Amino acid sequence: MSFEYLISIPKSFYVSWRLTDFISAFRLPCVVRYNTVLHCLSGHIVLSKAVKSKLIFGIGDCSIYDKRHNRSILDIKGTVNISGAVCIGPSAKISVGHRGQLSFHGSFRNSAGVTIVCQNRIDFYERVRVGWDTLFTDTDFHETILTESNTINVSTKPILLGNNVWVGSRCMILKGTEIANNCIIGAGSIVTKSFLQESCLIAGNPASVRKVGVTRYFKE
Repeated sequence: MSFEYLISIPKSFYVSWRLTDFISAFRLPCVVRYNTVLHCLSGHIVLSKAVKSKLIFGIGDCSIYDKRHNRSILDIKGTVNISGAVCIGPSAKISVGHRGQLSFHGSFRNSAGVTIVCQNRIDFYERVRVGWDTLFTDTDFHETILTESNTINVSTKPILLGNNVWVGSRCMILKGTEIANNCIIGAGSIVTKSFLQESCLIAGNPASVRKVGVTRYFKE
């Protein structure tokens, strides 16, 4: 057991107690780095009983991040559903609004620096892998209006990532996006719409399909 893990136990117990319940907190279902900023913990985490489920947040090694100064942030007002091992690296930020539903339907890993903003619904399915400095947001926070028709565009739409999706570093995954199973999203891409064909390389700004019949090779 690492020193970083040991000194994180008090905060991990507190977060586990606030987001699950007092009895479950003794099993430390949420392991949170000791210097994580806790903005709000009025929501709750629902852990699947069918599989071993755990959240590891802000802990890990990434040589381009200074964990002492680039602190992680938790702001949970809504619901987080976890069905598997969720490992989120240092300098991460998660914000779930009062009506937000953030769901991990299987194992999830991020190297560092991911930002997840969920005001509506975000779903990550089995074995999603995410590079550093990546943003997922299902909201614009502000509605717009088409002046000619007086039609209001809603500010939130769900995001869904299928099984075995690999998201490269510094991508932006915006509201209303659905990504099919086994797809790769190239580094620096901005994704604003759905891609429903499996095993594709998606890249660019705006993102488009660049290659078909390709997927990540998982060694683990």
